[in-house]
Amino acid sequence: VTFLSVSHMHSTCVNQPYVVFKSMNYYLAVIPFLGALDSGILGELPYEIEILPPDGHRADFCHSIAECRAQAPNVMSAWRDFFKVLLHMWEAHVYSIVFALPKFQNRLPFLSSSESSFGVAWATAVHFIAATRFPTDQNTTNHFQTGLPPRMLQEGDKAPFIPDFTPVQNRMVYMIETLHKANEKSGRCSLPIVPALESLTEDSAIWTILVKKFSEHL
Repeated sequence: VTFLSVSHMHSTCVNQPYVVFKSMNYYLAVIPFLGALDSGILGELPYEIEILPPDGHRADFCHSIAECRAQAPNVMSAWRDFFKVLLHMWEAHVYSIVFALPKFQNRLPFLSSSESSFGVAWATAVHFIAATRFPTDQNTTNHFQTGLPPRMLQEGDKAPFIPDFTPVQNRMVYMIETLHKANEKSGRCSLPIVPALESLTEDSAIWTILVKKFSEHL
């Protein structure tokens, strides 16, 4: 058995329970890696890979292919399937968020109320972005990310009036939070459901227009 150390990730994520979104990123970094191993894309390895567990909060994370299959079967199968055919990346991404957010939701109070609400709103926005099959090439992603906050939100930060944010960043935060509020008030009726991503047709066109308009504000 070969053990891979992710001590830096664990020291900054697990031992500081208030860093909830870094903990969620474990499910968007390590789990995809284990999914890639499980898919066979890396070939036959002469040893088993296992991630070294943290000092605490072990139950919040899985550390091997077998353990992750048992704890997060939908997430693992989504990432395994992605690496097998190099399709459905967004579906796997959404599965990771859907699984991880409830797991770490009890840590949200450690964040400022502004950062906490924006993080949850961003998770909602990802569902809509995923429904458009938004391209994730480097140039498009870099352009889109220019509107994201350059720092964690603090108490009192209220978009679109955050003084040290650019107009683009203020608009982005405001639009993401507005989208989330609208989705909540509609009873989440407008939120694309993960299994339905495969069959989106007309709905996909709607979300594509939405994200296109969204990008025009950058």
